[in-house]
Amino acid sequence: MSRSTPGIVVQYPNVRSTQPSRHESVSRAAMARRIATLKNYEFSEEYQPERYDGSHVYYVPDDTLTAEQARELDIRSEDDLFGGVVPQRFVANKTVTHRLINPEAVAPDG
Repeated sequence: MSRSTPGIVVQYPNVRSTQPSRHESVSRAAMARRIATLKNYEFSEEYQPERYDGSHVYYVPDDTLTAEQARELDIRSEDDLFGGVVPQRFVANKTVTHRLINPEAVAPDG
């Protein structure tokens, strides 16, 4: 990474491993490039953590991240991520979550 920019915007995970010709991948890449321009950051089409040598990384993920994924990537605030973080994977596709109707009701972990 060049020392002339304060950080790098990356797509996560690697776009090449997730069908780069699909509309979603192309749209995400375009959005990541625009964000990099606005932040005066470099843009990387591939996530390569060994390249970043302590530079700030701003993630543009292909899906909502779990809290565990965010911790592993050292995502701490909205300054690190274009997207969202949920406590459990199942919450990412729920519009509303609620309490169980009774203590014996079956529910996923979390």
